Parts: sequence; structure tokens; C-alpha cells
Amino acid sequence: MKVLLVGAYPPPYGGIQVHLVHLEKYLQNKGHRSFVINLGKNKTLWSSTIASPRNSLSTALQLIKRRSYICHLHFGGLLHVRLLLLALFCGLFFHKRCAITIHSGGLSVWGVPQSPLKRLFLRISFCLCNTVICVNPEIGNFFRQLGVKCENIKILSAFAFEKTLTNDPFPERIAHFMKDRQPLLCSIGLLEAEYDLELLLRVFGRFTQTNPRAGLIIIGSGTLLRALEDLIVELQLQDEVLLAGDLSHTHTLKILSSSNIYIRASRYDGDCFSLKEALHLGVPAIASNTGMRPEGTILFPIGDEEALMDRIVTTASTLPRQGKIAQDDSVNLAEIEKILLKLSLN
Repeated sequence: MKVLLVGAYPPPYGGIQVHLVHLEKYLQNKGHRSFVINLGKNKTLWSSTIASPRNSLSTALQLIKRRSYICHLHFGGLLHVRLLLLALFCGLFFHKRCAITIHSGGLSVWGVPQSPLKRLFLRISFCLCNTVICVNPEIGNFFRQLGVKCENIKILSAFAFEKTLTNDPFPERIAHFMKDRQPLLCSIGLLEAEYDLELLLRVFGRFTQTNPRAGLIIIGSGTLLRALEDLIVELQLQDEVLLAGDLSHTHTLKILSSSNIYIRASRYDGDCFSLKEALHLGVPAIASNTGMRPEGTILFPIGDEEALMDRIVTTASTLPRQGKIAQDDSVNLAEIEKILLKLSLN
């Protein structure tokens, strides 16, 4: 089977990017052939197995060039017009050999449009694809309301934990920062407004007043880097907070596994991959209540500083834990393979 994977590819390492890499490796290990059309920010990625087109025309040419493949699109965040047009193009061009995985992210702000024309455009964009894979039931309900046939909607979590190398050493600045931190807090995500990192920093600043050995590592990059650096200086947290930037998935997992608490303070969110990784590793996970959090998450109301402070203090009062790297968990990838194999018969 030949599979064309279309979506954001790392670096940077976000949830969709990590899933795409896991799926790519899984398919290759199963003897299938895959090619990636990278829709992510890093346009320098070009090889015999990946292309990073810079515009819509180049993307279309890459799709046409591989018309014999099964097409598997991966969307997340907001459903911009360009993504809807891409879904429509692939639905028309590949038709019964096209699947789309919706990784959520912006579900809370999508809403089913009131305008009949907008609703029709959304419906047509996805109805021409054979299968719409939704990573949670809420997204599935969204597409049912749009009019996508129930038999074309599959509810399947994108999460799959891949065992990674544990002997890859940390960069010196990270290893030095993590040494003797108690507790060590970790947050993973883009440095953007929707992740509410200002709230997290202000709460953490209060927390350090009674926990001077505490440390916070924030993994990720984004447009708010300078503003967050300034806020860290304003709060006098230069020694307690590390903006680690984009890291490899191996290093990210090692930091997460070594952390005492994982925090996701986002204002809206979807099927957060790093949150599920934290829970899979047994790391206590605190997250804003966006309505789409997995079982076991310690919830607090969105934007509520006092509630977040209370959750951190309560969680930190428990005994420290030792992190670990869990075993492979590729069940969901096997289910995706079954869906794609079925498409290959069309």
C-alpha cells in the first residue's frame, strides 16, 4: 500500500507532528510505502520521502504527482478556508481513496455556522472524502451536525505512545536547570495567546514564594517569545523558569517523564497529545477545562488563577514520583492502517 500523508511535520514538535511521525514509522515498519507533504512551518524539509511546498499551487502539484497513493490528510486548529479547499480538492481528486483526521484544537470556536452557505461549504469540503477520522466524540458530533454521513465518521484517538531512546543526553542548559528542582513543572505547547502562558507564569511566581526550589520548563516556540521573556524578568523568575524552545520528541518525553506535574492552561484546546503522554507516563496532569480532557486530568476553570494555584499546591503536596518511559502503544495506529487498507481496495 502507498500512503500519502498530508499535514504538519516536525520540527517543531506539536501533537499533529508527533502523530504524523509515529504513523509514518508504523506504516513503514508494516511494509507500506509512504510519502509526506509537509504543511508545517519548516519548509526546508525535502527528501525522497518528504516535500514541503510553499504555496497552494505547489501543494496541488505534489498531490497530482502521487495520484496513485491513498491520501490521508491531517488537520488541526482552526478550519481556515485554505484547509477546506484542500479537503475539497483531495476529495474530488482521490475520492474514495481519501481520509481526513481532524485533530481538533479549534472546535470550541468553530461552531456549526448559522449561515446555510457556510454550512454547505463545510459539508461539501468533507463529504467527498471516504472517511473522516475524529479524535474524540465531540468532533464526531460536529461533523454529524454538518451532515456528514454517520458511516463515514470514525471516532479514533490519534494518541499512540512510541517507546523512544532513553540514553540521548539533555543539552547542558536543560540538564543544569533540572538538577535538584523540587517540584519540577512542565508545560508543552506553542508560545501563543491561546495557551495562556501569562496566567501560568503569574501563578507559578506565586507558587515559588513558598516553594523556592521549584522549576518550570516551557517547551515550544511561538510569536510570544519576547513578551514571555519580558514577563519572566518582570516577575523575577529568571532562575526558576526555562523557555526551552523546540526540542526533539525524545528530549520532550524525557523531560515530561522526569517532571512532577504537567500543566496545560490553554483557553481552548483539542485532543492534546502531550496531555495524554503525561497521563500515560503517570505524571499528574493539570489542565483547563475545555470540555475535551481525558479521564484522569486534574481540571480547573479556564483562566481561573486561584483555581490553578489551588490545583498546583494540592498536587505538589503529594509524594514525589519517579518518571519512566512507557512501552509502545500502537493500537490506534493499527486501526488507522485498517482504514487505509480498506481505502486501497476502492
